[in-house]
Order: sequence, then C-alpha cells, then structure tokens
Amino acid sequence: ESLFERVDTGYKELEDEIKGLANVEKVLLDTADSVMDTKRKIEFGVQQIIFKVSELIELSGGQMDDNLAAKFESITRTILSNQTEALTTLTSKVEKDIGASLAPDGDHVWSAVQLHWYSREGKNSD
Repeated sequence: ESLFERVDTGYKELEDEIKGLANVEKVLLDTADSVMDTKRKIEFGVQQIIFKVSELIELSGGQMDDNLAAKFESITRTILSNQTEALTTLTSKVEKDIGASLAPDGDHVWSAVQLHWYSREGKNSD
C-alpha cells in the first residue's frame, strides 16, 4: 500500500468520524430542544392550572385561603424542581455518554457542541 493510499484511507476514515460527530451534534441539539420545549409546556400547564383553580374559587364566591395558596405553591415548586432535576440528570447522562464515545479528546468536541448550541440559541432569541 502506497503512502498516498494510506493517507487517502486515513482521510476517508477521518471524514466518516466527522460526519458521525455531526450526527451526534444534531441528535443532541434536537434532544435539548425537545427537553426545553417540554419544560416550557409543563411550566405553562402548571400556571394555567393555578389560574383556573383561582378563577373557580373566586367565581364560587370564596377566597383562596393561605393554606390552599401555600399548597398550590408547594405543588408548583415540587413539579418545577422535579423537572429541573430530570433535565439535569438527562444532561449529565448525555454529557457522560458523549464524552465516553469521544474520548480521549471528548472535552474539546463537547465544548464545540456547547458553543454551537449557544450561538444557535442566540440566533433563535432575536
């Protein structure tokens, strides 16, 4: 096998690896988008439930007492806390899996994925 063939083979393997990383990045971004979308939907749903319950109590002529208000606030905090914890756990697992699959230079690639994500988020918020 000539030097040119070995270099060409190495280049093709490197190109395949880069394509694989691009696919991983796409999956990560899609997953992150889905998780954040779900989080927003849950937060919105909780706020709608609280609003509806408050509205129904007012329509029935009663007032939401402090205990009931505290209970709803506690439920809201619990739901949002669980959601945040689940998101953190998912992120940690994805980071660990990606880091393991990209070792030994996984940190460098993960940083590049994060930079791409943040730049994408900045464009989406405009």
